[in-house]
Amino acid sequence: MSDHAVEVQTAEESPPLLASLGFFLGMLSVLMVATAKLAPLGYMLALPTIVACLVGFLQGMITNRPAKLAIAGFFCALAAIVLWLLARGDITSVAWGRAAWPSWVY
Repeated sequence: MSDHAVEVQTAEESPPLLASLGFFLGMLSVLMVATAKLAPLGYMLALPTIVACLVGFLQGMITNRPAKLAIAGFFCALAAIVLWLLARGDITSVAWGRAAWPSWVY
């Protein structure tokens, strides 16, 4: 019999710090925008979160570490910004015009 090499599966590496931080800040900004009193602070927090997530994603790609948290944090921050703009009324036009949507939406 011949010796067989045993493959050892290593645990997945931890994501970069900025990716984890970006995800945490993205979730925090969504929660803050969902509350009325903290919504402006959540919007202000979402803006630098996007930068942190992009840098965390680049760090993950360069060092071959997982960057899924950075992507999730980016979309959380993007959702917080869109929610803030919708709540303020800055986004007033809807897809396919107002006639395509039922009146109870407004």
